[in-house]
Amino acid sequence: MPVKFVGITNPSFMEAYRLTMRVDLDMAVFMTYLCVGHLEKTRGVIINMSSASLSAPYGMARTATDMFTRCMAVELGGKGIRVNSVNPSVIETDFLKSTGVDPKVIAKGMANKFPVGRCGVVEDVAQAVLFLSAPESSFITGTHMLVDGGHIAAGIGYNTAKASANSK
Repeated sequence: MPVKFVGITNPSFMEAYRLTMRVDLDMAVFMTYLCVGHLEKTRGVIINMSSASLSAPYGMARTATDMFTRCMAVELGGKGIRVNSVNPSVIETDFLKSTGVDPKVIAKGMANKFPVGRCGVVEDVAQAVLFLSAPESSFITGTHMLVDGGHIAAGIGYNTAKASANSK
């Protein structure tokens, strides 16, 4: 029988949780509701940036963003508004500089985690956004487009060298 005890053992986790939810989830909610009136007139598209991350609390906020995306696709579809999310994995950006390591070094070190043999680049995410915004995707709504080079499909820690050796 599962039992849930209430209590906070790590206040820094709770602080990170609250901040992450405010930044990553609340902003998607607020922006959606601010834009609905205009998008209803223009039959626009909402694309939420989410993630393929599994870490807490960031992954929790992104999972909530994905569910919000699905709910809004249902709620706003009748108003001619499509709602989708783009869920990138590790993307080589300047944001990676905050780790203190050159983004190119991180990308090279992680390349074997992706079946395509490389980390993503900003253009990969931009192409997903362009596709979901285009008239050609007018029947796509409520979906989460992974931009992860097959990382999730292959499983965490995928190693292309090992996979290549096993296939011979």
